[in-house]
Amino acid sequence: MQTLLAGPVVVAVLVGSTAATAAVFLLLVLLRVTRKLTARRAAALEQRTRSLILQATVAEPDEVESFARELNSHGRAERAAAEKTILGLLVEVQGEAAESLTQLLEACGTIDRAVKDADARDAVVRARAAEVLGLTAGPQSLAPLLDLAVDPDVEVRIVAVRALGRTGNPSAVRPLLNALRSDSGVPTTVAASALLNLAEHSGTAIDDGFTDPDAAVRRTTAQLAGYLQSPGAASRLITLLGDSDALVRQAAARSLGQLHGSAAIQPLFHRAMNDAVPAVRLAAAHALMQLPEAWTFNVRTALATSTDPEVRYATAIWPQNTEVKAQ
Repeated sequence: MQTLLAGPVVVAVLVGSTAATAAVFLLLVLLRVTRKLTARRAAALEQRTRSLILQATVAEPDEVESFARELNSHGRAERAAAEKTILGLLVEVQGEAAESLTQLLEACGTIDRAVKDADARDAVVRARAAEVLGLTAGPQSLAPLLDLAVDPDVEVRIVAVRALGRTGNPSAVRPLLNALRSDSGVPTTVAASALLNLAEHSGTAIDDGFTDPDAAVRRTTAQLAGYLQSPGAASRLITLLGDSDALVRQAAARSLGQLHGSAAIQPLFHRAMNDAVPAVRLAAAHALMQLPEAWTFNVRTALATSTDPEVRYATAIWPQNTEVKAQ
């Protein structure tokens, strides 16, 4: 037979549970109030520094130093808020405005700390350092970023590779090509985008990739050559039409169609008619159809006799596709 709890025990349980509920409620209220106060303080700090930062971006180069001294005289919290704002702006701006913002970061000691943090034990700290060094892209950024591009942590390598693309330094070309390799752990899109950014400063940024031992590097280099519309790459791409890797041949064919060079007509025709891989044959046929018809009339006629039905079909419908695009 069950024994009922005594009255004082029941009262004690009820009082305890009520007190616990009240404590939890008060804690939630306190957390909410704390978050609001923290957000307000952060907004106030950002507001106080934003005006100074915006003035510095439009100031003359010899005037930026005075803004930097003023910012450096502020408290630690305001400098931290300014640093966050400046880094956000550096993602968007270029030219003299970016140089002015970088000078402000130097005044805050941000860049010096990033150089030191590149050797930190914490991978998150190293990744943050790589991001800062890439955004500022000063001469002191290159050496730490080259080390971080081969960091043991793949996330750090990804951030460093992306940052190297912003440096504009030819010394970054080889590490970025290495990042394209299939065993690098860095997504191909990240390394390729970094190379494209670097190519804005160096027209020869991808040259070594045409002869790299890794097929993934050769394939992406062939793709980039088409995006960059570099006529000097045509002879390299024609060589890649004979590559041992089918995906490399396919990428080379597509890029040759974008470059519009007459020297590629016969090599592309040979691939369209004879390559052992259907996807390569089709890519070569499509590339030929992108070239001026006055150059390719004879090969178009010959492609119509191909034993590959997809190649014949691509040749047959191309004039119709051209008309649709023209509309």
